[in-house]
Amino acid sequence: MATQAFLFATYIAAFAVTWALAIAYYQQGASTPPHLILFAPIYLVIACGINGVLQIAQKVYNFDDCIAAKQELVGEIDEARKTLKFLNE
Repeated sequence: MATQAFLFATYIAAFAVTWALAIAYYQQGASTPPHLILFAPIYLVIACGINGVLQIAQKVYNFDDCIAAKQELVGEIDEARKTLKFLNE
């Protein structure tokens, strides 16, 4: 099983090779707009940021409530209040 670092390095290497080939293709006279090629790493970082925000939003939206843990916490709070009232008397 590959580690996350190895997978990340593989993706970066694949992007770097593709970007280098795109620059070489553009230098040979391709009609691609230069900003698409030259700013590709910046576009990649922006896309990764948007992807991260959307993944976090999706996980927060699908987060399940834990009713049993809530009831346990409320019980512990009530117990702490009773203890504090007893100690303050």
